[in-house]
Amino acid sequence: MDVITCVSIIMYADDIVLLSTSATVLQELLYSVSSNGSALQWVDSIRYLGIYMVNARQFKCRYDYVTASFYRAFNAVFLVK
Repeated sequence: MDVITCVSIIMYADDIVLLSTSATVLQELLYSVSSNGSALQWVDSIRYLGIYMVNARQFKCRYDYVTASFYRAFNAVFLVK
């Protein structure tokens, strides 16, 4: 028998990331971590700890920003004019 674990709340320092498969479950998660039930802004992507997480049917990250940042830094250091 396989056991499936779902991680819905990720905490690091003073940041909290709520992950959910639906808006209803996301609202329940928000009520569990918030005392005032404040509204959330719906976004297509978010940067968390340097990684861009994208709104999709399955968990998905974008690495093009990281790759561009790496090449920018590499060229700044090793590009001789």
